[in-house]
Amino acid sequence: MITFKECATACYNMHWAGSKNEDECIRLMEWWTTKYTKFPNAISVSNAIGESRNEGRANGTINRRLACLSKILHVAKDLGAIAEVPKIPRLPEEKTMERVVDKAEEERFLDAAHELRQPEFAVFLTLLIDSGLRVGEALALRWSDLGGIWDRITVARSKSGRPRTVPCTSRLSAALSCHKDETHAPVLFAHLWTKSQLNHLWDKVRSKAGIEDVRLHDFRHTFASRLVRQGTDIYTVMHLLGHKSVVTTMRYAHLNTDVYKDAISTLDES
Repeated sequence: MITFKECATACYNMHWAGSKNEDECIRLMEWWTTKYTKFPNAISVSNAIGESRNEGRANGTINRRLACLSKILHVAKDLGAIAEVPKIPRLPEEKTMERVVDKAEEERFLDAAHELRQPEFAVFLTLLIDSGLRVGEALALRWSDLGGIWDRITVARSKSGRPRTVPCTSRLSAALSCHKDETHAPVLFAHLWTKSQLNHLWDKVRSKAGIEDVRLHDFRHTFASRLVRQGTDIYTVMHLLGHKSVVTTMRYAHLNTDVYKDAISTLDES
């Protein structure tokens, strides 16, 4: 008879081994396998939700645990270990508010990284702020993806599936040049932080800076917001962000009120 833990291992081998979320999947899987030796049923799932809430977990975290269990149980059914998969609920999640980081806050984050003796992480933050790359795109960068004088970045592996090139600011070029002198690895960030390690380090930097309500993804939002406020057209922002459709980028359009003023001023000239 195949056990619950054996099915979890099979699920890991089939779906999670070598994936970009491998570490998180292992952690979620072990949460279930250390608590349950038998296959969880509807009552077990309800108890697990209650236990997670008692731990102070947000609905998003609980949903990730439930998604992990659902995957394991579907593999168990395919292997003939269980006849049916119990209904796994999905809890409502609050919509995450995006945050724009101002220049003073940006400096506090960079100073905090240096004070914590994490210069590589400071370069990583500068890259996110000045290029608008997704966190995963930044971590995947190799030195071969950069222009010879660090003046541009080619994102070969992107969420949209299409490569794009992002020019570097002079500040970013200087930071990358100094960083290159300190590493001989083929990747920009030799630590290649796992998601849990990255989040732990970011929590330390946020705490040191005294700003707790900013996510790493908010730097991408900040990059786009600054461009639009400076008058960059929405299609250029779309290409720099790597969006498939301008519809996605249009949420930033309201930030450039000067465009509306210029449009109306043409009526005075007619």
